[in-house]
Amino acid sequence: MLLSGIFAPEKTGGLSAYHLIADQEKKERMHFDIVSLYVSWGDQQQCFLPFKLLDSVYQNNSIPMIRWEPWQNLFVKTNKYGSEEKDKNVFLRIKDGAYDAYIDQFSKQIKSLNRPVYLRFAHEADNPSYPWSQTGFNTAEEFKDAWKYVHDYFNRNNVINVIWVWNPWHPEVIDDYFPGSNYVDWIGCRKSIRWYYSD
Repeated sequence: MLLSGIFAPEKTGGLSAYHLIADQEKKERMHFDIVSLYVSWGDQQQCFLPFKLLDSVYQNNSIPMIRWEPWQNLFVKTNKYGSEEKDKNVFLRIKDGAYDAYIDQFSKQIKSLNRPVYLRFAHEADNPSYPWSQTGFNTAEEFKDAWKYVHDYFNRNNVINVIWVWNPWHPEVIDDYFPGSNYVDWIGCRKSIRWYYSD
């Protein structure tokens, strides 16, 4: 099965602009099956689902793919860590329950969609550009533990409309970072620009 996808932001913030997608579909004479957008973790408005955009995606018979980025520095109101520590050790903190309140609220929003959504949690965890990589003092084992923790959290709360998308930055790290076939529905790799469905 071949699916087409697009990421078309109009400004910074990681959200695709739907009029740009419509223009591109008309120009290319094609339909995009997947519309990609970024949502960062945090306690601010932009750290939750953009329902108006998602409704437009679904009305176009497309499925959103959310790159769910575990930034810690966007927890302005609730962050208990000092400025130097904000974006370190995120996976240990996730597993210790530090962000359960946020995960709970976000997962309930996902569930309320009542439609499928692709979710790329902590994409490219081996990419040193991101603080959820080794740059932020995280290990591959901690990443896998956090992935399973978040996945299990969704399952316990009967959030079953998620299609879990896992992708490393380099394919060479698959053995180190893959959380297991029971926890992943789709596999992708930035370097290969290919996506695979996992049974």
